[in-house]
Amino acid sequence: MERAGEVREFAKRYPEQVIIAIDSRKGKVAVKGWTETLPLTPIELGKLYDDLDVSFLYTNVDVEGLVRGIDAARIVEIVEKLSNPVYVAGGISSPDDVKFVKRCGAAGVVIGSALYTGKLKFEEVLKIEHEKI
Repeated sequence: MERAGEVREFAKRYPEQVIIAIDSRKGKVAVKGWTETLPLTPIELGKLYDDLDVSFLYTNVDVEGLVRGIDAARIVEIVEKLSNPVYVAGGISSPDDVKFVKRCGAAGVVIGSALYTGKLKFEEVLKIEHEKI
């Protein structure tokens, strides 16, 4: 946020190659290693860049790394309100979570902790990728 102009210029210079991270804690944008929050919602931050040819990585810090499930309502809201592709991270813990994210129109998911802890198998996720949902 501090360098929004520079981010915009970078995204214009490299169309389709920039992913803007939107980290969220309790419905507000989290910054500086998730130690501070801004008085902006993730959607408000995304709208600052949604006119550019970028993607977004939405991470819900409240559930990130816990492998206990997603915050479905927030995922739906951000995917519906932003026009550019949104990748989702935070809380993915089951094939059903992956299917939900796919159904709501997200471009993809980050499943690091779920794979690392063995809650999800890579093969399961690959099957979901090819399913019609």
